[in-house]
Amino acid sequence: MPELSLDYRNADNQWIVLSICGVFTGQDFGDVSGTITLANGESIDYHYAKDHYKFVPVNYEVTPEDQAAMDAGELFISYGSDAVEDCYMTNLTWVKDGMKYNLCGQDLALDQDGMVKMAEEVMSQK
Repeated sequence: MPELSLDYRNADNQWIVLSICGVFTGQDFGDVSGTITLANGESIDYHYAKDHYKFVPVNYEVTPEDQAAMDAGELFISYGSDAVEDCYMTNLTWVKDGMKYNLCGQDLALDQDGMVKMAEEVMSQK
């Protein structure tokens, strides 16, 4: 299935990616976080998530604190990096006209409201 990805990096070296692709039947994006009402009156539900990730070397031993956070759904550990790196991944996803849109960034200064405003700008483009 074709996909389009656009990367943007600002002067502070923060990056955000906009991905657009077709929606797979039965695809679940999680709980609805809110609704955006466009100028034409159309309402679009969106899904927002900010997740804590720890990238670790293959020989990393999970600490009891890591395990408790993972069990609570507050931390995701990914193996294979050269050093331990903590970051927060932010995603805002919506479906419009049969296409899935996803804004994604790492350690963004944008909060949920900022991400929603960016999504509104994307949706308002023709």
